[in-house]
Amino acid sequence: SGNIQAIGSVTDTIVFIGVDPSPSNYGGGITLQSNSTGSSFRFCKFQKMGETAGGVSAPLKFTGGDNVYVERSRIVNAEAYGIWLPSTALASDNVVIDSCRIEQCGNRGLYWELPTIGLQVSRTVFSNNGSENADVHIRSVGGFQNNTLPRIAITGTVDANTTLPGGAMTDGSRFYSSEISINTGTTLSVQPGVEVQLA
Repeated sequence: SGNIQAIGSVTDTIVFIGVDPSPSNYGGGITLQSNSTGSSFRFCKFQKMGETAGGVSAPLKFTGGDNVYVERSRIVNAEAYGIWLPSTALASDNVVIDSCRIEQCGNRGLYWELPTIGLQVSRTVFSNNGSENADVHIRSVGGFQNNTLPRIAITGTVDANTTLPGGAMTDGSRFYSSEISINTGTTLSVQPGVEVQLA
């Protein structure tokens, strides 16, 4: 049940950097496992991390860690994902990503494959991240507010009451999917100002 406390400051950032001997390779990452709770990263920079060969694939990988705060931090130049919760992992609840920059990740900036409780992503800038800046399970998008990115890709099934929030971005709320599937007995609430893009 361990955790990590990495609390920097405006003038004294904490840096996590990949240092693989081959310049073309990426370093490892930090995995927040089940039974870990209460980790905090503030004023941190994660750079050239998340190598895919060993299955890490992200500077910050969640496999069940709860109550995690990532604030005023920057993730840049990850091999695949900036922050990743794989579909094969345990759900990570009450994760807060606030006032961060996630950019230049090879595949996705934020890849959150499971429905979770309490995911909050606010005031975060996503830029130049592979195929999608943010790809999130539809049941986990309710806590997005005032972020900078063109759209949020949504996946998964609505198998519990779910809300697509207005104000997910600084200039509106745009969600993208090839299909939205809603199970019997559940409700998808779409707030005013939301644009749903269907491919």
